[in-house]
Amino acid sequence: MEPMELTFIFLPSSPSLFRVQHDCGVAQVAALLAYSIAIDFFVAGLLISTLCWWLSNTYLRLDIASTHTIEQKVEWLYAFDVHCNSYFLVYLILYVVQYLLLPVVLLDGYLVTALANSLYLAAVAAYFYSTFRGYEVLPFLEKTERFLFPAIGAVVAFLVLLPFNVNMSSLMMGFYFS
Repeated sequence: MEPMELTFIFLPSSPSLFRVQHDCGVAQVAALLAYSIAIDFFVAGLLISTLCWWLSNTYLRLDIASTHTIEQKVEWLYAFDVHCNSYFLVYLILYVVQYLLLPVVLLDGYLVTALANSLYLAAVAAYFYSTFRGYEVLPFLEKTERFLFPAIGAVVAFLVLLPFNVNMSSLMMGFYFS
């Protein structure tokens, strides 16, 4: 079974689990479900897939000038499939693991903040590593390691937020459930 298929199977059940944890109503769960599918998955996926598709076709294709080759390009649906497969890792880390650790990651303290923010760092790093692997297999692309560069930004954000004790789990739970 494809990671994308697993995401579509399990993503709708996640808000129900958070409903139990946060004691919220059915309307709030429905809104969370709509937001997590429409915005977190589709809109972010459309933007990231389009950007990766454009970058790979514009800057990362091998320049092979030969009369015996066919020009190859990344199809947009392939870019979206790479996003779907990469998003499954984000889902596992931020929906499943974070849910299991909610009683801990919502506490106060620097160690708790480091743990909570490490989940977000791991999710971003896993997403872009999986994205890199998805484009790396295409033989007509070069320098695909550039898809790993956003993970450096996640490390910087982690290091900047930690001294200020900014807990991403608390921020996101406040955003989704306030």
